[in-house]
Amino acid sequence: MEELLEKLKRFESTAYDYVSRFKALADPTRLKIMFLLKHGGELCVCDLTEALGIAQSGVSYHLRVLQEAGLIEKREHGTWSYCSLNETTVSEILSPKCCSVLGLCGDTEPWDPRFRWPR
Repeated sequence: MEELLEKLKRFESTAYDYVSRFKALADPTRLKIMFLLKHGGELCVCDLTEALGIAQSGVSYHLRVLQEAGLIEKREHGTWSYCSLNETTVSEILSPKCCSVLGLCGDTEPWDPRFRWPR
């Protein structure tokens, strides 16, 4: 039993990283941001605000959640903030099929024509 409990401790420390990342992905707006960054490259927060049609404060909130989960990277240039996808983390946590369906891996668009963004 002791060996099993030791394995559980190691599992818990690894699992926590995955839980926070999956929680960050569990929102339609954040998935849209990920899609825009994958297919648009590095984007200014103002570009994301325009594309999503929501207030800048709302976009900033979602970006903070994604950044804290390690899914995106942010850089400041003067008063402007730019975001990009952390491709390494995304490919580590999502299966190839999931990446393909969401259009987040490789240079593909979502491959499943039945795929619709949740409302």
